[in-house]
Amino acid sequence: MTIQHLRSSTTNKRPTAAGLSDGQLALNTNAASPGIFFTNSNNVLTKVGPIQVGPNAPNSSPAGSSGNAIGEQWLDTSGSTIVLRVWDGSAWQQQNKFTAVTGTAAAPSFTFDGDTDTGIFSTSANQIAITTGGTQRLSVDNTGNINIAGIVATGTWNGTAIGTAYGGTGQTTYTDGQLLIGNSTGNTLSKSTLTAGSGITIANGSGAITISATGGGGTVTSVTGTAPISVATGTTTPAISIAAASTSVVGAVQLTDSTSSTSTTTAATPNAVKSAYDLANAALPTSGGTMTGAITFAAGQTISGYGPLDAASTWTKGQRGEVTALTSASTVTIDMADSNNFSLTLAHNVTLANPTNLTAGQSGAIVITQSSGGSNTVSYGSYFKFPGGTVPTKTTTANSVCVLLYYVESATRITAQLLNDVKV
Repeated sequence: MTIQHLRSSTTNKRPTAAGLSDGQLALNTNAASPGIFFTNSNNVLTKVGPIQVGPNAPNSSPAGSSGNAIGEQWLDTSGSTIVLRVWDGSAWQQQNKFTAVTGTAAAPSFTFDGDTDTGIFSTSANQIAITTGGTQRLSVDNTGNINIAGIVATGTWNGTAIGTAYGGTGQTTYTDGQLLIGNSTGNTLSKSTLTAGSGITIANGSGAITISATGGGGTVTSVTGTAPISVATGTTTPAISIAAASTSVVGAVQLTDSTSSTSTTTAATPNAVKSAYDLANAALPTSGGTMTGAITFAAGQTISGYGPLDAASTWTKGQRGEVTALTSASTVTIDMADSNNFSLTLAHNVTLANPTNLTAGQSGAIVITQSSGGSNTVSYGSYFKFPGGTVPTKTTTANSVCVLLYYVESATRITAQLLNDVKV
């Protein structure tokens, strides 16, 4: 049977699986989308090659059969990194992992064109190494340690001591107790060993140095002192003393809690200072200040310029009691604690009710002025007592003035006398 192959030069032109017979090939010779196609035993279109290179997926704009063949490859150049992708039947899968044999120093897993014994290989699980000319030069083990040419771990670099410029010591061997001392010449480190001196022993061990003092002690041969310390005997058995302080001499002082001491050789403790502060804070200032609470003077105490209230006194100046004005009303109750003297201008027929806060011995006067219209009367509470038991009648003359003199005999009795219509 003769099979005639198909061909096309149209971009992205692909045959359909139904349009190909078993063994028949279809070729697309277009330079942008070349390919060879056939149908497999499942009558599925299969692309033989080549790998398409470009920013667009193969057959993304089909001119014939749509879709892609399983296993079809595409080198995607659309991004900054070229990616190999393979069609798995439903999507383009990115191939971002390559697996290679472990390799050896002579035949590394990854090499360079024309140089097959230089590259990278794995010495064992979780380890990687670099080889040049078939010889391992550097390796990194599974703990992150780096070994260069297999000798860095022994303290040498390129067969010699690691220099200080590379973070090394410049030394390859040491003895017990040796120290590294900086040397400004060439910025190097030099080996040195501690040397024992008089009364000192040195024991150099592996990784340790022991320094010990020898002998049981010494003898003091001379002692001196600077004021306030004085030395009476400055030999092997010195006599040392400290001078006492004063206002003119530096020295030792005795602390005291006293707040009344007059000493010039003692010093106050914080407790004494606090006590003095509390006393001063509680004292009344000589000028200004406010007294609160009750103030009690001892018996017989006097205040200069003021007379006592509980003793006989001779007053050399006139003394005056204030006059408290009463407000007219039908009933006026006087508070005797307000004052000794009162005034009242009538605007009503007034009853002077029994006063409050009566204390025997209080006396004074109540000046009663008739209103300008006259006719207002005054009556009195039961505590007021008048001569002969007769209650006086105040004049009703307009603007007339009467004076009621009184003396408190007890908390319920007031002796009174009305001076009626006092005028010139």
